[in-house]
Amino acid sequence: MSKIAVEEITMTVAAEDPQEENNILSTRQYGIFRFDPANRPIDPKHLGELIEAIQEENLLHLFPIIVSRNFVVTDGQHRLRAAEFLNLPIYYIISDRMRQEHARKLSKLNKNWSVKDNLHHWCELGLTDYRLLREFWAEHRWLTLTSAASLATTGPRGGRSFKIYFDEGLYKANNLDFARRVCSYILDFKTWIPFYREKAFVATITIIARNPEYNHDRMMQKMKYQSSRLTKQANADSYFDIINDIYNFRVVEENRYYFRKPIRKVKEDS
Repeated sequence: MSKIAVEEITMTVAAEDPQEENNILSTRQYGIFRFDPANRPIDPKHLGELIEAIQEENLLHLFPIIVSRNFVVTDGQHRLRAAEFLNLPIYYIISDRMRQEHARKLSKLNKNWSVKDNLHHWCELGLTDYRLLREFWAEHRWLTLTSAASLATTGPRGGRSFKIYFDEGLYKANNLDFARRVCSYILDFKTWIPFYREKAFVATITIIARNPEYNHDRMMQKMKYQSSRLTKQANADSYFDIINDIYNFRVVEENRYYFRKPIRKVKEDS
């Protein structure tokens, strides 16, 4: 009997016999496996590095992938692709106990999920706020995803860090109108400055845009003949100084307005 036939028999028995769950099996029949669309996309860089590592020393037998009884890969899609590329047996465990959410948390021990990975994950699982964020980011790819996500949300996070809030599927895209307005302001500056999408500048305009006293038309009028004064700065504090000078240029004292970076309150020890 051929090796492939033996592997096919092993695969069939594993799929039908519940006692086979958690046994380590192997096959070269890569086509029997399917990917879960909610998992993060294949990372070409990570896949290339994995292929090189396996070529140096093949330890795939020590790290079996995990699949459901329908052969949907819940953990190990990069290992599967690497084995297929190298025409090596892929080792796998059949288990319906691991859900995709478990796989996401487990894979963080090996290769951290990026903000983009988590956006893809929650979009595929149908979370509306993440899909709204994806649409907004598609409109403004000059923003980093983190900046886009920060712009498009507001409100308390229950004491959670932004990373936990975003990674765990709690994100709310409840500030999209403001985010689009800020982006339109920033893109207006693009006429005069090449660093309009730089993080500190984006942060500065975001803070200023929250102030109801800000008149964007006035700022744009000043930029027509004062733009040379707006140079790239290392931080938001320096941008505030320059923008205040431009905004108030040749404005009578009673009509001047100076924007300030808000001071974060530090809780005192009781």
